[in-house]
Amino acid sequence: DHGTTAFVYDTASGGGGGGATATITAKHVIQTITNASAGEFDFDSIPAGYDRLIIEGFLRGDVSAISDNVRIFFNADTTLANYHEQASLAINNANSSAEATSSSRISFVPAASSPANSYANISIVIEDYDGSNRKGALSSTYSMYDTAATLVGFFGVKSSITDAITRVRIRTDNHATDQLLGTLTLYGEKQTTLGGGTPTPVDNATTPYTL
Repeated sequence: DHGTTAFVYDTASGGGGGGATATITAKHVIQTITNASAGEFDFDSIPAGYDRLIIEGFLRGDVSAISDNVRIFFNADTTLANYHEQASLAINNANSSAEATSSSRISFVPAASSPANSYANISIVIEDYDGSNRKGALSSTYSMYDTAATLVGFFGVKSSITDAITRVRIRTDNHATDQLLGTLTLYGEKQTTLGGGTPTPVDNATTPYTL
């Protein structure tokens, strides 16, 4: 469940080390959501203190079409006018780009008319989520969304929100009529410096470092 494992190695010469330190970047699982029945993904209790948030997993839509668009929303703000999207796509050896105001599209996923068991692999990064800058997210995705059609896409979403992010929602662009299947895991990532010595496993089921 909620835990992180890291290995710290002493790089000091001469064997015993003693006092050597290592800086690591650790990913801590905040929450995993699996939708076996179609729905949205609502990460609604995000703690402060990490350097960034990362969301990783796989998604598929349930609409009767080969594909569906996926949106991201921060906190309680689902007003599209407060978001702006940029996208760069490669679809079957053809490149394209897109820009849209009043849009928070963060991915493009297979849907019910795509081949069975076809999901989009997705990774989303949200920097400075608990700072005072305008909040945004950057994603990468790969999927097969038709019998032979594949897509690689990069999506950037910027918002007018400056409050700390405590909630992230992932849903289709026609929520709640159309929904999502799959699994997403939300991580908090933080760089931390730990003391060295001999190779030492750091493993704690709650938190292995001080935030």
